[in-house]
Amino acid sequence: MKALSVRQPWAFFLINGEKSIEWRSWQTKHRGDLLICASSRRTAGIDFPDIDPAEIKRLMPLGVAIGVVSLVDVHPFGRKDISAALMEEIPDPPGFAWMIENPRKIEPFPVKGKLHLFEVDYEIM
Repeated sequence: MKALSVRQPWAFFLINGEKSIEWRSWQTKHRGDLLICASSRRTAGIDFPDIDPAEIKRLMPLGVAIGVVSLVDVHPFGRKDISAALMEEIPDPPGFAWMIENPRKIEPFPVKGKLHLFEVDYEIM
């Protein structure tokens, strides 16, 4: 299955349906299911002061596959995409909006992330 590495907390937000656009600097012709793999590092500078650190580790594990989404479209990133991507402004360069639907949680399992799309031996049950 095609897989995509995403840093936490963004992987968590994708799989929980709170984020429906993933910003990328590159585009892909792939459409369909994508295994979302939480990278081994979190995005720096994002704090959750009201959540116990142990709970963050449980909710937002690192270095594991956490779910499957459907990639339905890719288009140039624009103003209309900012909110759904959980961003505050258009990045420079603007890159691409990956339209995500149908997030499904899975039992997490270890995956070593890679750049761009990569293959992981996984079948949807």
